[in-house]
Amino acid sequence: MNKFTPLPLRSGRSGRDLVRMLVLLALLGWALAGCKTIGQAFPYASVPRIVVGETTMQQVQELFGPPYRTGNEDGLPTWTYVDSYVSLFGWARARDLYIKFDASNRVRSCQYNSTEPGDGRGT
Repeated sequence: MNKFTPLPLRSGRSGRDLVRMLVLLALLGWALAGCKTIGQAFPYASVPRIVVGETTMQQVQELFGPPYRTGNEDGLPTWTYVDSYVSLFGWARARDLYIKFDASNRVRSCQYNSTEPGDGRGT
């Protein structure tokens, strides 16, 4: 029958020190795993530069970079930009920009939303 033999601890450390270190590492891992970023930062202050019926898809990409998500609404292309951060400790920030293009790839509509106070920019 196999018998479990514990390995001796090096450099005179006690079992209590090992337990403390494992608990500390577990807490650190738990805290780091609890933070999540979704999307990437985009220059939300440039949202007022979008002009419905005039701004092209190319110009939007020059202003904001590639979209986080692309889609289709009623047969027309849509782009979504997302910059969100959520923490295990309850702090959160979210900004999103939803743009719908017309058949000629010009902005048909756009919607900007933010959780940041005083950040109510939009078109």
